[in-house]
Amino acid sequence: MKPSVLLGLTASTLAMGAALPATAQQFYVGGGFDYGSTTLTDDIANTYDSHLGAPTLLAGVMMPVSPQFYLGAEIDTSLGANLDSSSFSGGSVDNVSRLRAIAGYQLPNFSVFASLGAVQYNGALDSGATGTSNGTTYGLGAQVPVTSNMDVRFEVIHDQVNTFDYGYKWDNTALRAAAVFRF
Repeated sequence: MKPSVLLGLTASTLAMGAALPATAQQFYVGGGFDYGSTTLTDDIANTYDSHLGAPTLLAGVMMPVSPQFYLGAEIDTSLGANLDSSSFSGGSVDNVSRLRAIAGYQLPNFSVFASLGAVQYNGALDSGATGTSNGTTYGLGAQVPVTSNMDVRFEVIHDQVNTFDYGYKWDNTALRAAAVFRF
């Protein structure tokens, strides 16, 4: 699915949330850490493996559609990133940002959710390939309440980006641990 279509779906979810009464919405903010495995494939099918770690800020809105099901939208961005690669020198990731639609199910002691959206990657693959690229992101996660307004979240996120005009493909699979504050 094209990033523009995913962006449109996510924007539609946000618009639906704005149209609901304020009491039906639940806004949240949070922070956490993403750590994952990254593979970069160049235009002649060479692959380069690395690890990417980044502190992340997130914010979103959830809207109940039944007592158990909810829909939402979320935006997150990394606060810098650390790309550790032994097979590819000169590469860096400055920032990873995502805009995602979320669908979840509330169980008695925790909730599970899936996400789908657009990702934007900023960085340099080498000295000649610096810029911004867009792609798709999807994930699965769980959220566990700690207090009446705070949850801990564990999530697996996968990003796919065709980078710049150089024919590179960037795949990132990250694990996220985060704290989410609801209001």
